[in-house]
Parts: sequence; C-alpha cells; structure tokens
Amino acid sequence: PPPSDAEPRPRLPARHAKNFRASDLPDTGDDRDYQLWVVEPDGAVVSAGVLDVQDGSTSRLVQGEPGVGMAVTVEPAGGSEQPTTDPVVALVG
Repeated sequence: PPPSDAEPRPRLPARHAKNFRASDLPDTGDDRDYQLWVVEPDGAVVSAGVLDVQDGSTSRLVQGEPGVGMAVTVEPAGGSEQPTTDPVVALVG
C-alpha cells in the first residue's frame, strides 16, 4: 500500500550529495566551532555550515555542491566567510 501522509517517505540524496561524519572530535570551547567546507575543483572552498558536535560526533549531508572533497576547520563561534585556520580534516579525492 502507498504510505500515508503521516509516514515518513524515504528520500534519495540529490546529485552531488556528500555525507560527512566524524567522531572523537575534541571540544573547541565556547568561542570556537567546527566548520565544514566543500572543496571545489579549482581549490576554492564553499561553506557547508557550522557543525553541530554532540559528544564529539557530528554528521552532515551536503547537497548541491559539486566539489571534489570536504575540509573542516576550527573557526570563531558562528563560523567564518572563509577559513581562518588550516584544516583539521581534509578529504579530497
């Protein structure tokens, strides 16, 4: 039978979807946040937002950015327009 309106419907990730997951991340303190970046083919980066880290773990589904990888930096609380530190994680392939 077709799902009712009350039942969640599975969704397939959009084209160019990337799933980032990390665990055992050290606490950044109250004045810093982890920020995720999509690395574009030319090396430029686009913010994928500040990560919500709970008990050292986080995950984020990034859709619509056709990058070649992802990177994480530690930024001032609330994030930055561009990275202000070297990546603590870089996944480029």
